[in-house]
Amino acid sequence: LSVAWWHGQRDNADDPSGDFFLLEYSLNGGATWTTLRSNGDTPSTPVWATATAAIPAGSNVALRVQCSDGAGPGDLVECGIDDVSICDN
Repeated sequence: LSVAWWHGQRDNADDPSGDFFLLEYSLNGGATWTTLRSNGDTPSTPVWATATAAIPAGSNVALRVQCSDGAGPGDLVECGIDDVSICDN
Protein backbone atom coordinates (compact mmCIF):
# COMPACT_ATOMS: atom_id res chain seq x y z
CA LEU A 1 0.00 0.00 0.00
CA SER A 2 1.42 3.36 -1.02
CA VAL A 3 -0.37 6.63 -0.32
CA ALA A 4 0.60 10.22 -1.16
CA TRP A 5 -1.18 13.32 0.08
CA TRP A 6 -0.90 17.08 0.48
CA HIS A 7 -1.19 18.33 4.03
CA GLY A 8 -0.63 21.61 5.82
CA GLN A 9 -1.83 22.78 9.20
CA ARG A 10 -1.99 26.22 10.80
CA ASP A 11 -2.37 26.19 14.57
CA ASN A 12 -2.41 28.95 17.17
CA ALA A 13 -1.98 26.40 20.01
CA ASP A 14 -5.25 27.51 21.57
CA ASP A 15 -6.96 24.11 21.52
CA PRO A 16 -4.35 21.39 22.09
CA SER A 17 -6.75 18.53 21.43
CA GLY A 18 -8.62 20.03 18.49
CA ASP A 19 -6.56 19.75 15.30
CA PHE A 20 -5.31 16.50 13.84
CA PHE A 21 -4.73 14.55 10.64
CA LEU A 22 -4.84 10.76 10.78
CA LEU A 23 -4.37 8.22 7.99
CA GLU A 24 -5.20 4.62 8.92
CA TYR A 25 -5.74 1.24 7.28
CA SER A 26 -7.67 -1.87 8.26
CA LEU A 27 -7.24 -5.48 7.22
CA ASN A 28 -10.38 -6.78 8.93
CA GLY A 29 -13.29 -4.77 7.57
CA GLY A 30 -12.77 -1.84 9.91
CA ALA A 31 -12.94 -3.77 13.20
CA THR A 32 -9.48 -2.43 14.06
CA TRP A 33 -7.34 0.29 12.48
CA THR A 34 -3.56 0.70 12.18
CA THR A 35 -2.08 4.19 11.99
CA LEU A 36 -0.17 4.80 8.79
CA ARG A 37 0.57 8.48 9.52
CA SER A 38 -0.58 11.07 12.05
CA ASN A 39 -0.02 14.76 12.61
CA GLY A 40 -1.25 16.18 15.91
CA ASP A 41 -1.98 19.68 17.10
CA THR A 42 1.16 21.30 15.68
CA PRO A 43 1.72 23.73 12.82
CA SER A 44 3.22 22.32 9.64
CA THR A 45 4.28 23.68 6.30
CA PRO A 46 2.12 22.34 3.45
CA VAL A 47 4.03 19.53 1.71
CA TRP A 48 3.47 16.34 -0.23
CA ALA A 49 3.92 13.38 2.10
CA THR A 50 3.97 9.64 1.51
CA ALA A 51 3.58 6.52 3.61
CA THR A 52 3.81 2.82 2.83
CA ALA A 53 2.86 -0.36 4.65
CA ALA A 54 3.52 -4.04 3.97
CA ILE A 55 0.14 -5.71 3.47
CA PRO A 56 -0.17 -9.52 3.32
CA ALA A 57 -1.17 -10.89 -0.09
CA GLY A 58 -4.91 -11.42 -0.50
CA SER A 59 -5.83 -8.91 2.22
CA ASN A 60 -9.03 -6.88 2.04
CA VAL A 61 -7.68 -3.37 2.71
CA ALA A 62 -9.71 -0.36 3.84
CA LEU A 63 -8.21 3.12 4.07
CA ARG A 64 -9.54 5.84 6.39
CA VAL A 65 -8.66 9.53 6.67
CA GLN A 66 -9.65 11.70 9.61
CA CYS A 67 -8.94 15.41 9.59
CA SER A 68 -10.24 17.85 12.19
CA ASP A 69 -10.17 21.58 12.79
CA GLY A 70 -10.45 22.54 16.45
CA ALA A 71 -12.64 25.23 17.91
CA GLY A 72 -9.84 27.83 18.16
CA PRO A 73 -10.43 30.97 16.07
CA GLY A 74 -7.11 30.87 14.19
CA ASP A 75 -6.87 27.19 13.38
CA LEU A 76 -7.16 25.82 9.88
CA VAL A 77 -6.63 22.26 8.69
CA GLU A 78 -6.35 21.63 4.96
CA CYS A 79 -5.77 18.14 3.67
CA GLY A 80 -6.41 15.97 0.68
CA ILE A 81 -5.54 12.48 -0.46
CA ASP A 82 -4.17 11.83 -3.92
CA ASP A 83 -2.34 9.09 -5.82
CA VAL A 84 -3.53 6.08 -3.84
CA SER A 85 -2.00 2.94 -5.28
CA ILE A 86 -1.99 -0.68 -4.19
CA CYS A 87 0.65 -2.91 -5.69
CA ASP A 88 2.54 -6.11 -4.98
CA ASN A 89 6.29 -6.32 -4.49
